Amino acid sequence: MRRSVETPVGRRAFLGALCLSALGIAGCGRGGSPAGGDASGGGQPATSAPAEEEPKTSSDPHVQYIKNYKGKNAASVGYTALNTFRMDTLGGAYIRLVYVDPTGVFVDPENEDQLKEYVVFDQNLPQNTQVDIVFETDEEGKEYEHVVDWQTHEQVVLAVKKVGEPDPQPVDMTPIDPAPDEYTAFVRDYVGRNLAECGYESLAGKLTDAYGPGYVTLVPASDDGSYIDASVKESLAQYVVVSQDVAPNTQFTMEPTTATNGEVYDLISSQSLETVSLSVRRLEQ
Repeated sequence: MRRSVETPVGRRAFLGALCLSALGIAGCGRGGSPAGGDASGGGQPATSAPAEEEPKTSSDPHVQYIKNYKGKNAASVGYTALNTFRMDTLGGAYIRLVYVDPTGVFVDPENEDQLKEYVVFDQNLPQNTQVDIVFETDEEGKEYEHVVDWQTHEQVVLAVKKVGEPDPQPVDMTPIDPAPDEYTAFVRDYVGRNLAECGYESLAGKLTDAYGPGYVTLVPASDDGSYIDASVKESLAQYVVVSQDVAPNTQFTMEPTTATNGEVYDLISSQSLETVSLSVRRLEQ
């Protein structure tokens, strides 16, 4: 009978396979490390953290990008404007920052000491979301700097938590669709917001939220039937929104006032949506 002759390479491969099989891929020699792992004996493949997305920049004043606010202290982003809102610059434009604590507590944009207690852990518009900006012009068509006619996004909602605390359960951060033109808008997501961060008091004494050149009246209804005074911030701050009758990203349109000569004025004559009803719950004291 003819004997088979085993080559040295074939024998080493066979012994190596036998060794790996017997030791469960734990390494055959003393200094061996697990296949695909490290020498620490963890036995798990080394994984690298996903690379952070580079922030986009633009030299075009008509195109800007949303910043990354995650991990930043709430007091370190933006500034408190004269209208009491927290604002941030966006090239030659501005964008409102809306703080949302998952517990529903009012995070006052005017209270710097309170803001220092919070850190941002999520945002509804991702970093590098594009914002298109149109500036107002004079009679000769020259643009005014920092005087915005309209922009595709007006707000960024920032989910915040107390500094040093673990991240809460995931919060539903609805990204709102960009406005395609000056007279078209999409309803915002008010659920989870403290009522005091939903809008402002209009001249008529009603709770209102601005949408481009128009506005929507917010009609809160408390679960216990209590009267809510829109002119008193402390009254609004006692409530958190639990539902709304018009779904987020519902599109509505506005009609500007037009003179007989065809000139269009900033005043809105009508719009397809005028009110959004908010069901609210009183926060525990």
